[in-house]
Amino acid sequence: MTRTVSDSIPLALRDALGLGDDGGLTLVALDATPDIPVAHGLATGGETVDSLLVRFRLDPSRTPVDPAVTQGIPASIDIVRWATHPEMVSVRGDLAGVRFVGESVRVADDEVLIRPGTDGAAAIFAGAPERVLLFTPTEVRAYQRTETAMSPPPIDAIVGELPVPTWLVESATQLACGPHALSRVASAGLIARLWTLAPTEDRSAAEAITDMWRRTTRSRAVAWFRALSDAQRAKVLRDAVAESAALAEQLPSLSERLAADTSEAHDSALTWLHRRDDLASVAMLARTTRQSTDLDTALVALDRATALHHSMWAMVPGLSDDPRIAAVGWQEQDHWWGTLALP
Repeated sequence: MTRTVSDSIPLALRDALGLGDDGGLTLVALDATPDIPVAHGLATGGETVDSLLVRFRLDPSRTPVDPAVTQGIPASIDIVRWATHPEMVSVRGDLAGVRFVGESVRVADDEVLIRPGTDGAAAIFAGAPERVLLFTPTEVRAYQRTETAMSPPPIDAIVGELPVPTWLVESATQLACGPHALSRVASAGLIARLWTLAPTEDRSAAEAITDMWRRTTRSRAVAWFRALSDAQRAKVLRDAVAESAALAEQLPSLSERLAADTSEAHDSALTWLHRRDDLASVAMLARTTRQSTDLDTALVALDRATALHHSMWAMVPGLSDDPRIAAVGWQEQDHWWGTLALP
């Protein structure tokens, strides 16, 4: 069976790992073991700590990890899998300065057993520069932290004298203040896309503002994106591709929740649509640098997956009252989520 490995950690998992965007992560090594008894290993998820300790001491067999994965980890630390339950990781040695994500079980003074948390993965942070080992039942990925910090775009300077709607400035500012580079790029793209006056405004005034936008606001947003480093842009586009896949995976669950007709499900659906719109903003800027090919392909796949669940949007009330979705509806009618707000 062909296995596809992403070199970008999904944003939801980055949050669970506490990574934020103060440093990027680059996939540097992979230890994939497709023959591991995954179903057997996942059975440990509901066990108590005491039960795990008893079984680990009765069967302490360990499976080594590919040295390429642990390269850069201090030699004083030994990292292995529990052979019969490979989603669990044993870390032995000098544990000072080592960070863990997942549920940790103290086996001895110098050994900790880690199993995945609710996000489905366990992670170990160690070394300088820091290396992150991400464990799932069938593989170990090693990521190296790289400096790709990105300052928020200057929304006020990009908008300049353009009289944009209040909701647009507020939405863009909120995205710009987000913890991830993806949302920061999306904020600039949002201003560049949905700047136009409402269609009820005077036509001559709208034409004058259109000319102003082309010469100033849009060009400022594009210039800000082009001024980013190659590494920063590449990272954002990898994250956008990963976000596309994450949104596609959420569709079946979202459809089921909307069938229950709860306000929480309605809020989740609107958030999903805004995240899809964020990707449109990123793609718009990426096309100005001819770097959007992979993202465009991912978005086509996402929209095809969404089409299979299109009827569920009829269960979301008030989409025409959302200013962002409504703005997409009358400015970018080729974007399907905008049509949800049309009469």
